[in-house]
Amino acid sequence: MSFSFVGNARIIETVNRFISAGHIPHAIIIEGDEGTGRKTLANYIAKAAVCLSGNSVCDNCKCCRLVDTNNHPDIIYIAPEERKKNISVAQIRTLRSDAYIKPHMQGKKVFIINKAETLNEMAQNALLKTLEEPPANVLFILITESSSAFLDTIISRCVCLSLLAPSRQESIDYIKAETGIEQSLCENAVDSARNNIGKALVLLGRNSAPTNALAEEFAAQLFDNAPTIELLKSVHSLEKDRIAAGEFVSQLKAIVADKIRLEQNNAIVLPRLIKYYDTLSEMQPHLITNINLSLFFTSLISKLK
Repeated sequence: MSFSFVGNARIIETVNRFISAGHIPHAIIIEGDEGTGRKTLANYIAKAAVCLSGNSVCDNCKCCRLVDTNNHPDIIYIAPEERKKNISVAQIRTLRSDAYIKPHMQGKKVFIINKAETLNEMAQNALLKTLEEPPANVLFILITESSSAFLDTIISRCVCLSLLAPSRQESIDYIKAETGIEQSLCENAVDSARNNIGKALVLLGRNSAPTNALAEEFAAQLFDNAPTIELLKSVHSLEKDRIAAGEFVSQLKAIVADKIRLEQNNAIVLPRLIKYYDTLSEMQPHLITNINLSLFFTSLISKLK
């Protein structure tokens, strides 16, 4: 497999050494900021653990293809349940029971715990019992912003891989090659995101956003011709977070685009929707400059109105 990962060469070398030797540690912590490739690396390790070729990732076997479509029965993802902030003890107890059931297919059973920093002390202690005496053919991968959130007893039983943002030039070259966006825009986005590729892609409108609810609420107000002051209030929380602001504008564009498709035959509404989309497209590049976000949203909403 040709594994594309920008930066962190020593970490990737270590991981590939584990894989080629056939000795992937039973518990791994991947720590780093959102956007540094934590999930990409976790999925690569998981794919290697279930690949039928042995000591590599072939990308051709049945297991690899199932991983690519997120359908492999032995790769289980754990994260806080909907509308919950933390991973519960009950979830970890279910994980522990599942860990002792043999894999459905050849290879390991892999548990990927995302937002692992949300495990409270009780949940960590429940997980610790399994890490101390791990079942055969089971791999645990904990994804977190920082391993400092874990008990020392958890850390001592894991191999910790700490990811950093790549160099400025590595980030620019990667984004330019992947997106075809012009050099100056790539440079501005990378500088604003402090070399973090994931966050830079959000600023460029090339990544999904966790601000869906806010964008949908704003769109509903906009379509209902809400007063300017109400629209300004709804985006107030974004005025100190350039990354979230970029996510919001990207989502809002997507919502307007969907609305345009639905209203293709509505000669009254369609022109207004197209103007909304054009305005968002015109304003979006300003987010990768040093524009004051309060000024940005004031100008955006003024133009939309």
